[in-house]
Amino acid sequence: MKSFAIILLLLMSQISFAQVLELNGIDSLGLKQGKWEEFKLIPSKVIVNKVLKDSINGVQIINDYNLLDNPVIFVTKGYYFNGLKTGIWKEFWKNDSIRISVNYLNGVAFGEFKFFYPNGNLMMEGIITYSKYIMVNMYNKQGEFLGLEKEETISIMEYIYVK
Repeated sequence: MKSFAIILLLLMSQISFAQVLELNGIDSLGLKQGKWEEFKLIPSKVIVNKVLKDSINGVQIINDYNLLDNPVIFVTKGYYFNGLKTGIWKEFWKNDSIRISVNYLNGVAFGEFKFFYPNGNLMMEGIITYSKYIMVNMYNKQGEFLGLEKEETISIMEYIYVK
């Protein structure tokens, strides 16, 4: 009977711990763990290479973002393991339809990805590898297959991380 009570107590502590880390959990080392929901802000206007001159530092070139003109905010959902994105992450349009679905391996987009139109139809899909180019299935807004295209891996990565 005593062992049953101990097992029940351990089980209850595990359940309560899992509930604490259910969403946006951070472990004792400060690393993100488990299921997360984040927000991605994309400014509507970007002023690139703004030049600043001052007497102390001389000329500085910086990127300046104007966030006041209707920035776009996307919700992203997925899992972290030891502070790194892991598995399928999904990013959503304002209408809650999926915008991007991409697999992460050790914090880097790698493997299957899919991009969607705001109406929910598939735009393109492919597999990110170590190659310089990716073969991508392309679709129109009605979801009809357009063909297979060769895209640079870097342009796909820019869309995932920046745009």
